Amino acid sequence: MEVLEQIRRIIDGNLIYCLPFTIISLMLIELFFNNKFKTKIVLNWIRWIIISYTAIILISFIVGMLINPQEYAIVNRATGDYKWAYWVMSFCTLILPLSLLNNKLAKRGLYVLAISILMKIGFYLERFTIVTTSFHRDYNTSQGFDFKIIFNGIVIPLIQGVIIAFVFLFFAQVYKREPKKVNY
Repeated sequence: MEVLEQIRRIIDGNLIYCLPFTIISLMLIELFFNNKFKTKIVLNWIRWIIISYTAIILISFIVGMLINPQEYAIVNRATGDYKWAYWVMSFCTLILPLSLLNNKLAKRGLYVLAISILMKIGFYLERFTIVTTSFHRDYNTSQGFDFKIIFNGIVIPLIQGVIIAFVFLFFAQVYKREPKKVNY
């Protein structure tokens, strides 16, 4: 169980967290460079990363529910005051990404972008659900607005997404490079 959790954290922190910015970078590269780069191959890789990540989350959720049901508090969250957030979160992070198994939908860059944005909304709803169901009666009005939230939530994933897009494009170029013919 801990191995799945470690794999999920690595993939979440380095790929899924900045996925919308990576896809937007790929779409801009496709727009500006007109098929000079293998963006369709990279988009397919991202599609399978999303599907694999969803499978890992689903497996760890089911195994965690069977081993320690009190930790997940599914009954309280699924039927409580914030059940709307729980069910939208479940749909966005567990069910909707599996629609990428359909090849016709997965070949559309905008659809993959929409799925990645909805996955990100699902992640934020997961945080919202956990915090509000755990502490919904604890009020702390002394906290002010923190600009680190903007920096950590937008700027860092933007930079990370652009870098990951270029790294994926580099690997796609190396992977699909045809050997040059030498005439003697």
